[in-house]
Amino acid sequence: MFGITASPKEYKSYVDLVTRRPEISKNYLAYFGDIYTSNTKLLPVFDVVTLFHLCEFRTEANSLYGAKTDEEVLDLFARHTAPGGHVLFYKGSSAYSRARLVIQAWAEKAEFTDFTEVGEFKTLRVFRKALA
Repeated sequence: MFGITASPKEYKSYVDLVTRRPEISKNYLAYFGDIYTSNTKLLPVFDVVTLFHLCEFRTEANSLYGAKTDEEVLDLFARHTAPGGHVLFYKGSSAYSRARLVIQAWAEKAEFTDFTEVGEFKTLRVFRKALA
């Protein structure tokens, strides 16, 4: 599991946890940073990507330091999804009305036609990337 958080409190909880139980860090990595500055060269390939907070935190202030847009973040993480992997979105997000439009535009892009919306699970929309 590889997670990213911009919350110092959440990150401190992770550091405290793996300090007490270092074996957890073998399968769980938390990264403190800004998802909008994610670097494609540093990202692994993911089996599951959860973009539950898409469109919640991006503001014009992010543009001052060259941060990606929500559309670019989605594109980046979709490219890093393994064949047969999944991308999940949370319909209960405070910004879902905006995220829904970003997701729709993304799903219609020619370069991402290898993703199919496979359904919903409770409050989640689930997309699956085709096998290679």
